[in-house]
Amino acid sequence: MGSLGSLWVFFTLITPGVLDQDVELSATSSAPYLLTCHQATLHDNNGLNL
Repeated sequence: MGSLGSLWVFFTLITPGVLDQDVELSATSSAPYLLTCHQATLHDNNGLNL
């Protein structure tokens, strides 16, 4: 994933927080989603995991 993955995680965490004006709530609600994506990435390692 590299830098692309880092940017994707950054925007996944920050963008909903900007829209809701509540970054902490956004990060908390995104955590289970990110964990699920990480697990899916481990199982489906096809190079570009978005």
